[in-house]
Amino acid sequence: GQRGQTLELRFQPFSGADTPEWYWKTGAAVDEKFKQWHGYATPNHNDQRYIKHWGEFIKAMGKRFDGHPNLETVDLAYGGDWGEMGGNATYETARKLVDIYYEAFPTTTLILMVGSPGAEYASRQTDRVVGWRADCFGDFSKGGWRKRDTTENNWNHMFVAYPTLFELDGLKDKWKTAPVILETCGSVGSWYIDGYDIDKILETALRSHASVFMRKSVKIPDEWMPKIMEFNKKLGYNFYIYNMTLPRKTSPGKELRIRTTIDNEGVAPIYKKYIFAIKLTQGSKEYVYHSNQDIRKWMPFYTNFTDILTVPANFQSGVATISCAIVDASNKPVVRFAIKDIDKDGWHPLGKIIIE
Repeated sequence: GQRGQTLELRFQPFSGADTPEWYWKTGAAVDEKFKQWHGYATPNHNDQRYIKHWGEFIKAMGKRFDGHPNLETVDLAYGGDWGEMGGNATYETARKLVDIYYEAFPTTTLILMVGSPGAEYASRQTDRVVGWRADCFGDFSKGGWRKRDTTENNWNHMFVAYPTLFELDGLKDKWKTAPVILETCGSVGSWYIDGYDIDKILETALRSHASVFMRKSVKIPDEWMPKIMEFNKKLGYNFYIYNMTLPRKTSPGKELRIRTTIDNEGVAPIYKKYIFAIKLTQGSKEYVYHSNQDIRKWMPFYTNFTDILTVPANFQSGVATISCAIVDASNKPVVRFAIKDIDKDGWHPLGKIIIE
């Protein structure tokens, strides 16, 4: 809204024992194994009533919100407690519900969950661009996650689950076209208490080309705050103008050739198709040029390109200023470069050029 932030959504079919009573009154089946394990009833995801009602909810949400400019992503949550891991959905059920998401949200970017029954289908069996998210990121526990068993098998998410699932779900190159979202196991505070290796965790996040780090609403230990702040500078994209070359002088009606090198010091691209714009200003006269660059392809490291614009005929002899910004279709700056100088409207002043 006012802060220019976008929203990521995940819909939860149920959380714990809070499945609505009206659903049970339909005669819907219970996930018996889950009930034996946890002691309360949750839906059997393969029951046609579950597919019908959860599918209708997804369709209704898509009809209302697909393509909304403030909606960044929608999670392909189709089953499981809190919408995680797909519950007891078979591959066939998972595929049906993933397809409903595809139909309901043809525009908004979708995010699959690593290791769920529908993840491999969503990643490999369709041509839809999808991103991915991992729950319990940062888990280095020994002897089973949260001591799930008494064996010393050293199973954990970071060393065992993620490397295998990345390969099985075909996720290695997904970061190039859609975001990677990492949610903490516990919190950064619990990592600190449990003695986890914060440097290894943050390094793994950057090597995974993460754009979003969901740390939950829990205080970060003061001792680790400097590491987290440095990590934030590298997360996602971080654009700045490495250099820009253009003639010192030009004339009204003349072509102006501008060569630009963008340095993305982050670990991922941007995923919104915004516009790289250059603005010439002389007094009350302004001219905004839209580059044909697809900024979603500004990968980490350098991108070099040339723009050729025509100086407006109504510009007069004297001095004009040149500035740049990443804008939306209405020429409103929406993404800030990592440049210190910025004017009140969100444009970055770059220098002056002489009009002869």
